[in-house]
Amino acid sequence: MTTLTTAEYAMLYIGLGERPVPIPVGEKGPKIQDWPTRPFGPEDFDENDNIGLCLGPNTEGKFRFALDLDYDETDPARYAKSKAILLLLLGKTMLSKGRRGYTGHGISDNPIKNHEFVNLQMDVLSNGKQTVVAPSTADSVTREWEPDLGQWSLATVQGKALFDTLELSDILSKYVKEDGTRNKISLGLRAFVRQRELDVNLFKKALIVALMGTDSKNIEDHIRVFDQETGTEYSVLPKELYDELDKRFRVVKHEVIESYGLGKGLKIQLLRTDWGNDKSSYRVRFSAWNGYDYNDIYVERDLVPTILLLLKSINEELKLVDKPVDKS
Repeated sequence: MTTLTTAEYAMLYIGLGERPVPIPVGEKGPKIQDWPTRPFGPEDFDENDNIGLCLGPNTEGKFRFALDLDYDETDPARYAKSKAILLLLLGKTMLSKGRRGYTGHGISDNPIKNHEFVNLQMDVLSNGKQTVVAPSTADSVTREWEPDLGQWSLATVQGKALFDTLELSDILSKYVKEDGTRNKISLGLRAFVRQRELDVNLFKKALIVALMGTDSKNIEDHIRVFDQETGTEYSVLPKELYDELDKRFRVVKHEVIESYGLGKGLKIQLLRTDWGNDKSSYRVRFSAWNGYDYNDIYVERDLVPTILLLLKSINEELKLVDKPVDKS
């Protein structure tokens, strides 16, 4: 790829459905006033120009975004940390190496907003933003793709789930930076999750992302503590962290939308929980009649009508249920 001209790079990006924008040599941002909406062709790029990729809707109708990690340039672990975090959040995708870490590129199933996560040292870039890419040189660093451009492939993620993880991880990041607190936070966090019947996988992923941004050499140990099934004491959480989590995940209302017995001491329910942050979550719960042994599957709001139809179909057509379970 190093033998390509700037115009040929631009043509290549256009062929991939991207919207390249010319940037003056050595700069990181375009100077053309209407660049977010103006389409550019290869003829618009001078040989010494840098290239940025416009984010938001691309020419194929997909929503492009980038996660830009911005660690201190004196941090020797900045590349290892940023790469690990991006691969955990996005999976296999295209990464661009900059001065302060990697930028991860992806496609969201729904539009997501620009946002700065201060504690994570991460920016979500989307509508009206761009990010400088190969073969550009800025801040004395020539941008390169990993893997190389010939293997172009962008991960597609659920935008809401990504934001939920980042918002929670940003809260946790404030408190896990200090060594000596991480095991207690991991233990208290799992107890908090279990006591309120929250999404274990969401909290675990957010905790891992927060820990990856630290200098901890014992991340696996902290996660093993979080994974413990024993203990219900969450008072070991720092009060400030507990207060933040309580505000966000305080149960305002818990409702059983639909509930059916499956026989053999089992039942299936669709549950809704309203939280103190004016958000709601939905779960499909498979449980024993005693209510102590259960497995929850968290579902997106737009799937609820389909799940209701499915539950009624199970009840009416497969005859697994004699009658709906009392919802009280």
